[in-house]
Amino acid sequence: MKKLPLYIGAFLCWGILFNVVSQEAASEMTSAQGSSEKAEQKTDLADRKPQAYEIFEEILILTETSDMKDAFPKIESLYLKIINDYPDKALAQECYWRLVILYVEKSTPPLFEKAEQTHAEFLTKHPQSLIKYLIEDTLSKGYYKNGKWENLLELNLSAVEAFYETGTLSNPAPLFMYAEAQFNLGDLGEAEKAYKSLVELFPKSRMTTTAKERLDEIKMKSKND
Repeated sequence: MKKLPLYIGAFLCWGILFNVVSQEAASEMTSAQGSSEKAEQKTDLADRKPQAYEIFEEILILTETSDMKDAFPKIESLYLKIINDYPDKALAQECYWRLVILYVEKSTPPLFEKAEQTHAEFLTKHPQSLIKYLIEDTLSKGYYKNGKWENLLELNLSAVEAFYETGTLSNPAPLFMYAEAQFNLGDLGEAEKAYKSLVELFPKSRMTTTAKERLDEIKMKSKND
């Protein structure tokens, strides 16, 4: 009978020891599993493609910290990467516009051919997007600044024709650019018609001031002729 407590004590000690060992093993397994998951996460992060906004942030940093001449090829390639790798992102559409700005405003001389190709591709892929108006405004200003009157006329012709058909126009810029192109190409009659429409429709626009000056010039030329 005296040995019974010893057996009981030994049994309890063995139970406690088994429980401790089991807990330590479980802890090691949990730790190993956690390490494995962290390693997998690191691998996933290493293999993951950079997201569109991360690439865009890189472009902004390059724009702010680098000489544009040196950074131009890299910035161009990053815009194209967003456009090609993330075509369904709204940011991709904006990148078309920013790419046109890069070609027209940040390059000397302007890369109009690349800008026009970008514009054409955008219209094919996103014909209903309002970004097209920003792209066309950037192109128009580039043509105007560099005296490319035929290009300016062609770019704004469809908008002006639509205005003549419907009598409505929400933005004075296409009509003004069209009139300026016609004026500089020597078609004073068509230019006068567009300038008068501009003055009538947008009396408070800053473009109207130039339009009135042009009308005075046309009147003086008509008297001299």
